[in-house]
Amino acid sequence: MPKLSQSAIRSIFKALDSENTGKVSPQQMVAQLQKMDHKIDGEHVKFLMDMIDKNNDGTMDVHEFGVFMNVYENANHKVPASVFFYCADSDFSGTICHKELFEILKKLEINVTEAQSKQITNILSDNKDGTLSYQMFERIIELFTK
Repeated sequence: MPKLSQSAIRSIFKALDSENTGKVSPQQMVAQLQKMDHKIDGEHVKFLMDMIDKNNDGTMDVHEFGVFMNVYENANHKVPASVFFYCADSDFSGTICHKELFEILKKLEINVTEAQSKQITNILSDNKDGTLSYQMFERIIELFTK
């Protein structure tokens, strides 16, 4: 879960979205983070946005911005699996469901169907609710990216 409250995230998003489009561009994100003295590479911001962007329009809506903030605040940016986990965890549950697994594998250009993703999650789930913990997700990512 993002360390910022949902209302704080909405407020920050609204400030970034100066044209009231309901969208924030990578350039707006980088400029704002630099104003806040965050030392983050513009390419890394663009990479994160690409991983989070559900409709592939190159911008973020307020929900995607919340996911971005969750990744930015919580992921270990030196560990790819950590970044991918937080990018995938779009409901902030701390676990990955089969749909989230499918979406992140698609973003990583790993060719699996949604049915296969569901099967992987069902077989490897280490939670009672049928989801994947970070540890199991990390192992799956290692297998697919070797």
